[in-house]
Amino acid sequence: MAVDQQIVEELRRMFLDGATPSRLVRYVVTNAPERDDSERLRRVVQSYFDEAFGILLRRIPLDPADLRNSFSNPGLNQIPLHRIVQGRAEWASQRKDEDRWLGELKATNPGQLNDSVDLSRETELAGVIDDLDDPARMAIKRWIGNINYLYELVEILAALAERLQDKIDRLEEQIGHEAEPVGAGHQSLES
Repeated sequence: MAVDQQIVEELRRMFLDGATPSRLVRYVVTNAPERDDSERLRRVVQSYFDEAFGILLRRIPLDPADLRNSFSNPGLNQIPLHRIVQGRAEWASQRKDEDRWLGELKATNPGQLNDSVDLSRETELAGVIDDLDDPARMAIKRWIGNINYLYELVEILAALAERLQDKIDRLEEQIGHEAEPVGAGHQSLES
């Protein structure tokens, strides 16, 4: 399926500016001519994410109205967010000055995280690891790998939250001190 390279570049720019994957999906849906055919729309969204970030989105709500009208869809964020960050070396190579919020964030392939777990280094398991059968050891490796994946995801979300807070701060500066700053009206920590 042919994609519009301007939309692809805009998706990349939006992500580097702090847009979530669910927001990027809504952008594609809003700009797609196939808005009323759910299956075709799903393929269009998948094609744009593949071209822009090299990832396949599997779980996309089928009702285009839900995508256009909802403020957010957290379910569209977890796995794609990690994968977009994981592949940024390929899609953001010309944009080093724009991806500062990503910094040195790690986003490792989940399979590699599981494979890299060395149970002999887990001191808490030292007395029992040799007594476990292979399926039990593999399960423990997967659990530790999943914990490491979730840790990376939390770091990505924290960096994204800081990026969004920075955007809020800049918007508050632009509108001046006419508006009450986010968090104003709450008691200070000193009181």
